[in-house]
Amino acid sequence: LKNNLLLHKIKKNPHRLLSISRILLKISKTPSLISAFNKINQISHWLLKKTHCKKLEWSTTFGLADAYWTAILAGLIWNFKNFFYFNFSRAVQVEFGYPKFKVQPIFDGAYLSLQFKCIFVVRLGHIIVTGIKLLYILAIHGLKRGYQVERASNRGFDENSNGKS
Repeated sequence: LKNNLLLHKIKKNPHRLLSISRILLKISKTPSLISAFNKINQISHWLLKKTHCKKLEWSTTFGLADAYWTAILAGLIWNFKNFFYFNFSRAVQVEFGYPKFKVQPIFDGAYLSLQFKCIFVVRLGHIIVTGIKLLYILAIHGLKRGYQVERASNRGFDENSNGKS
């Protein structure tokens, strides 16, 4: 049904098909899109630097059918949690000594339980400033991109007069 609908739309509006010139036009607009994403990334990092973490507790209880794979997975989970905390502590202001991580393997059978408790403090003014910056970036990017209707340079014989000459 979707393919039939798509074919119907293409037959009805053949100008909607992608052409080399339209593809090149879209590619030429990507640097502004990439710069907008970079600015959004900078703004989000600014907000993360203003964020304080007061508490972090992460408990994982799990089990697999095979005790061997349960033990392997327990080591992988410990490594992942340490990797997460290393990157997390670089992005956010951590205001506690050490996080409370717990990995408890259950060797009897399949089981999974996750508990994640944390307290984040962000000032309302920082959230408002970030929102205004994001709206500004999105508005500027939208104006640069230009939401105008694109028309072909050589219009067809019957485009406006429905076949009448």
